[in-house]
Amino acid sequence: TQPASSTYNQALIALKNNDNQRAMDLFMQELTQNRSNGYAHMHIAQIRNQMQQYGPAISSATTALKNIPSSDVKNMANTHNILASSLLSIGDTAKALAQSETSLQLQPDNTEALERHAHILYKMGKYDQSSADYEKIKEIDPKNIVGYLGVGRNLNAQGQWYKAIKQFNLAINLYSSSSVARIYR
Repeated sequence: TQPASSTYNQALIALKNNDNQRAMDLFMQELTQNRSNGYAHMHIAQIRNQMQQYGPAISSATTALKNIPSSDVKNMANTHNILASSLLSIGDTAKALAQSETSLQLQPDNTEALERHAHILYKMGKYDQSSADYEKIKEIDPKNIVGYLGVGRNLNAQGQWYKAIKQFNLAINLYSSSSVARIYR
């Protein structure tokens, strides 16, 4: 179970309200009271990743993985996914892929982790493998626009423009207001 201190709970509320600076301050305060709070480290890693502070995000995620109970599969998977994102952002594709795969081993049907894994494979030029992940996203959540856009992007990269346009059109049909789908098309 996650910690129940007042400081930690206030930090979660700040995070939920998108007040990242207050959340960061409160999580850091929590760590002065409990250095081994892996959950606080995980949230700090998430905030730092969003703030494009990749080195500190990697450090926080690594510490989180040492302190979150291995039985907490959801948060372990989430932390591996955050770590994969930060590693990809600094160009360490191989380590990002390894962290992403660990996240998926823990939670194979996590669409966010599948999306990250598919994106890493796309960056590596492994379009068929990337598309397989995007197809799985579509199976899990047929209304998830990311699956269609990802498959379309991979087909486009392979020069299969008509098939790509079909995927982009499916995305537009799902979300007619999606400017992203229109831009891809």
